[in-house]
Amino acid sequence: MGELDGQVAIITGAGTGIGVSIARHLAGAGAKLVVSAYNSFDGAEDLAKSLSETGEAIAVKSDFRNASNAAGVVEAAIDSFGRLDIVVNNAGYTMDKAFTDCTEQDWDDLLNINLKAMFVTCSAAAPHLISRQYGRIINLSSVHSVQHVPGFVLYGTTKGTINAFTQSLAVELAPHKITVNAIAPGAIYVPRYDRTGADKEAIASRIPVRALGDVDDIGRAAAFLASPDADYISGEVMFIDGALTSRMRLG
Repeated sequence: MGELDGQVAIITGAGTGIGVSIARHLAGAGAKLVVSAYNSFDGAEDLAKSLSETGEAIAVKSDFRNASNAAGVVEAAIDSFGRLDIVVNNAGYTMDKAFTDCTEQDWDDLLNINLKAMFVTCSAAAPHLISRQYGRIINLSSVHSVQHVPGFVLYGTTKGTINAFTQSLAVELAPHKITVNAIAPGAIYVPRYDRTGADKEAIASRIPVRALGDVDDIGRAAAFLASPDADYISGEVMFIDGALTSRMRLG
């Protein structure tokens, strides 16, 4: 018996990378899944098919910047599985661009994808969780929410706001036995590093543990926060970064 047997989870941005790993770990703990994506929906469909061989999973294509689409994914969970217990807001994207080159459209795009999508998903899910007096909400943040480097002004701003949103929502939903936490990944290896030609060894050398993280590091953390073992953990931002944000830099 898995710790999440009988529970139903929605995972946004579950077509690639971290979202796929989170889905696999929740499914491994017994959860039934609604995996959603937009640009990477083919990956979400393939994931749902593979998970359905050992459990139950469906894929729903949705642009979570649209409130009605978010509500539709929540309703898909209720219609298909009769309940909703866990929401993982993983959808989002990174922008590395000098502030003086950023446009108003860049700002709107990041706000919509990284923040509005999270807001409308939580808004659609909260009434169902409140009605059951139980739930888990897990938001994906980033080390860029607290550690800042050139080129990430807009991105870091959205992720810092996610931390505040997580903690504020945790306080408001606490009386309903709903926990709200964030996971803030550091340098986690995903294929994007290969596509951009990033020097992975150079990146690893700047991390105290001298290694990139793996998507399963995030998947395991999400499964823990969704489990009964995390009943008393809420309003936290869990940094999974090989001590990157703990390191003092003086130059």
